[in-house]
Amino acid sequence: TVLSSMPESMRGFLKYDNQELVAVDISNSQPFHFCYLFNKDFWSARQHTCSLKAIHTGLYTVFDQTGQITKIRQLIKQSKKQKDVANFLTKAKSGEIYEEISEKYGERYASLRTREKAKVEFITFLNFDLTKKEHSKYGGYRQFARDYPSIAGMMELVKGSHYKDISTILQLFE
Repeated sequence: TVLSSMPESMRGFLKYDNQELVAVDISNSQPFHFCYLFNKDFWSARQHTCSLKAIHTGLYTVFDQTGQITKIRQLIKQSKKQKDVANFLTKAKSGEIYEEISEKYGERYASLRTREKAKVEFITFLNFDLTKKEHSKYGGYRQFARDYPSIAGMMELVKGSHYKDISTILQLFE
C-alpha cells in the first residue's frame, strides 16, 4: 500500500483524526502468511472471511477451473503427516525461518549466508517463474525443495496458473 511502501522515517509523521498511527511489524511476514495456505478452509468454496474466494473471487475461479484447488487440497491432506511442513510452520510462526534457511544452506549458497540474504532469497523462491527453475541461479531453491518438498509443492501449485499469483495472495493477506 501507499502507507507500507512509504519510507519508514516518514511514517512517524502520519496522523489520522489528529491521532498518531501505530505500526505492527510481523517478523518474517511472507513465510508467516504463507503458512495459512496450508489451512484447508482457505481453499474452501464457501466464502468465509479468510478464504481465497472471499479475498479474490476471480483467482479462486481460475484455480478451481484448472484443477489446482483439488491438487492443493490433496497436498494439504498429505502434508499433515510430513515433517517438513511441521518444521516449516513452527519456524515461520516463531519468526525463525530465515535463520533456519541461513543455517541450513548458508555454507553452500552465498545467497543464503545471513538472515537478510535468506529473507531476500526466500522471497525469490516465492516469486520466480517456475519455467526457469532449472537455471543455475535457483540452486538454492532446488535444495530447499528437496528438503521441504511439501512447502515447495505448495509454492509450485499456487504458481500453477501464473507465477505472480502467490504474490497476489500473500499481499492480500497483508
